[in-house]
Parts: sequence; structure tokens; C-alpha cells
Amino acid sequence: MTNANNQEAGEFSRSWTILVAATLGLAVGVHALPFYTAGTFMAPLMAEFGWTRAQLSLGPTLLTLVLAFTAPLVGGILDKWGERVPILFSLLTLSALLALLSWMTGNIIIYWALFAGMALFGAGSGTLPFSRVVSAAFVARRGTALGIALTGAGLTSTFAPRLASASIEKYGWETTYLIMALVVLVATPLVVLPLRRRKPMHDAVPAAATAASDGDVSFSDAIRTGTFWRLAIAFPLIGLSTIGMVVHFVPLLRDSGIGAAEAGSIAGLIGVSMIVARLVSGVLMDLVFAPWVGAGAMSICAAGLLLLATGDPALAWCGAIAIGLSIGIEFDLIAYLTARYFGLSAFGRIYGWLYGLTALGVSGSSLAYGYWADAAGSYRPALLCATGLLVISVIIFLTLPRFDSSRRAAA
Repeated sequence: MTNANNQEAGEFSRSWTILVAATLGLAVGVHALPFYTAGTFMAPLMAEFGWTRAQLSLGPTLLTLVLAFTAPLVGGILDKWGERVPILFSLLTLSALLALLSWMTGNIIIYWALFAGMALFGAGSGTLPFSRVVSAAFVARRGTALGIALTGAGLTSTFAPRLASASIEKYGWETTYLIMALVVLVATPLVVLPLRRRKPMHDAVPAAATAASDGDVSFSDAIRTGTFWRLAIAFPLIGLSTIGMVVHFVPLLRDSGIGAAEAGSIAGLIGVSMIVARLVSGVLMDLVFAPWVGAGAMSICAAGLLLLATGDPALAWCGAIAIGLSIGIEFDLIAYLTARYFGLSAFGRIYGWLYGLTALGVSGSSLAYGYWADAAGSYRPALLCATGLLVISVIIFLTLPRFDSSRRAAA
């Protein structure tokens, strides 16, 4: 027990700068800052150029889709060249493209192209490289470290829209895009410099700890395992079932008779729940068999969606917490299970494929909820279907093998 405690303490004392850098990188990276602030620019851009909500919504959609398709390629680059240069290039490119958004004219194609460009050239500033950095630096407390790092995106989702809205009101949308570009630019050295001092991945943790917790599996071997394909089914189902409800949550509450101000307050619970879920689930994954944590979280989320399907306004807060719980744990779990089942040598490619498939589910979630709600005149059928999909993911998590047996099967 003493040796284990010393190892855990040693990880945080040795790698706390890496953890801070990853948290900051995830807060300002391509998955967070441009995505979570996109909605705040809708009203001023509609007023300025006459664009529709549908046209503007295509920007974040393209961001998600391009990230999904580029994730396997980015993973391969990271496995071969490491994280520092891709992260540096991506953050600088992201800053430049955010600045270019401030110079837009009335051509919506430019808006779409800039969002697609942020995903294409800024993909190295997303969850994949920072999850790889943290997974390499932490073994005994990997789940806790991943949970802490991924709160960066949660903090951005909670505070960035409010700050951007205030900036737009005071300075205008053009200046706000420039401020966001400057934030990314200033954060870049704070994110990249600690990575220069990190040891190579195979030397980042004690050899005994690595041998005890991870077994390196090649990408070609990983995709031949049933474990990989079970994960490749479970995570996209979660993304499809839950992420779209973030977009449709306030309209659902309004349909239930809840006022705009109250609906906004309840929706704010999603961000709070997401942050708490990342921290708590990260600790739990270090203490309990991680797939069981995933099964428990998705069971709670399924129950929350089922309560939302009743249409009872008094239960809306349950749904908000459940949605935040799902979003909060999903990408932590992908990174954790990738490292534990398959090791670190091909982490980038394996995680990239799992992330890409999950992102495809995420990209279709909002559209599916909207289409089904329009067709049925209610969100209830879509919520019931989403509940069923989450139950499938729970069953998959409960049938995943123990980590040691999985490594033997993969080998």
C-alpha cells in the first residue's frame, strides 16, 4: 500500500505541469472554444449578414464532422511524431483562423470554410493529443488525471458563452473573435512548453507500473479483437443518444411549459454536471473496474432521459444532470479504456478511430432529435429511443473483459 501511495504521489509531483498544460489546452482547443461559443455569435451574424440559423448551425456541424474523419490520421501522426509539434501547429492555426472570422463579409461559404479549416488544421489541439499526453504521464491515477484535464472543456462550456456574449455586447462580434484568437495565442506557450520537458512515452512512467497496467497492442491487432468493436459500438450510441439533447434541451423545456429564464437556468446544470462527472468518474475509474463505472453512468443517464420523456417539468433537472453525466464521462472513458486495453504504442490510432466513430454519432444526434421531434410533434419518441440505445451501451460495458484477459486475447 505504501509503495502504491508513493507511486501515485510521485506521478502528480512529477507531472503536474503536464496536467495543467493539458487542462489549459483542452479549454482553448478546437473541441471547446469555437464550438461552445458558436451559438453566441448567431444573433449578431444573423443581424449583420441575414444568415439563417440553419446556415450558421452548419459551421459547428462541419467542425464536428471534419474532426471525426481526421481523428484516425491525427492519431497516426501522434504515434509517430509525438504531441508537441502537432499541438503547437494546431493552436497557432486555430488562433489565426479565429482571427480571420472577424474579417468575414456576407459570404456564408467563408464561414463554413473557416470552421472546416479549424477542424482540419487545428485537430492537434483536441482531446486526442492531450488524452495521449496525460495517459503517458499517469498510470496509477490515470483516470483521475484524465478527469481533471477534461474539465478544461467543461469550464469552457460553462463560462465561455457568457464571456463571449458580454464581449459581443460591449465590443462587437468582430473584436470578440479577435479576443478569442488572442486568448489561444497567449495560451499556446503555456500549453506547449511543459511538454518539452516530458520524457518519451516509453520512459514517462516506471517500467514496473507500465507492465502492471498496460500491454502494448498494435493497431492491426487491436481491430481484430472483440473488445475494440464493442467499444466502437457503445461509444457512438452514447454520442447519438445524448449530445443532441444539449441543443434541444431548452426547446424541450419550453414545450413543457417552462419559461425561458427558468429553462436557461435548468440547462446550466448540464455544464455543472459535466464538470463534476469528469472529476468523480476519473477517481472512480482508478478505484473500480472502469467499464462498471461506464455502465453505472449510462444507466443513470438512461433513467434521466426516461424521466424527460414523461414531460413532467418538475423532473427536468434530473434530465439536465443525467445529460451532463453522460457528456462528462464519455471521452474520459474512451481514453482510459484505450490505454488500459491496448496500451500506449498505438494509442493515437486506436483512440482516433474510436473518437472518429463517436464523433459521427455526435454529429447526427442534434439532427436526429430535431427531425424526429418535427415528425412526431414531440421529443418523447426520440427520448425513448435514446434510452434504449443507452441500455445497449450498458450491456456492452457489462460484458467487457477484465483488462488482463483482454491483453492476452489481443496478443
